[in-house]
Amino acid sequence: MFSASEPVAMRGAVEVLFFLNRRQQLLHRAISSTIEQTGIPKMMELDGRVWIDVPSHTMQCLFACGGAFAPIGVALYERPSTDILSAIWRSIQHMRSAEFMEAVVSDFF
Repeated sequence: MFSASEPVAMRGAVEVLFFLNRRQQLLHRAISSTIEQTGIPKMMELDGRVWIDVPSHTMQCLFACGGAFAPIGVALYERPSTDILSAIWRSIQHMRSAEFMEAVVSDFF
């Protein structure tokens, strides 16, 4: 299942997935470069829902959810035009990559 936001009860899971992902150190240079372009992503909350955004508010957030609607993947993307979608930030749970791909395949094909 895909969702643009998560229930506030999933805030901790979202923080771990996106901000505390243990593979971030492998992408330090790319992350630093992206932060220079977009600003530092931050957690947003409204009406009992949470999502991730950047200071310019030019991106959309999309979560891939596993069992119990827990987030297993997240992407921040922008649409500079109607025919272009550019994923700028993405994070997948290390041990759940296969489940993430299964969700993508089942929802899109």
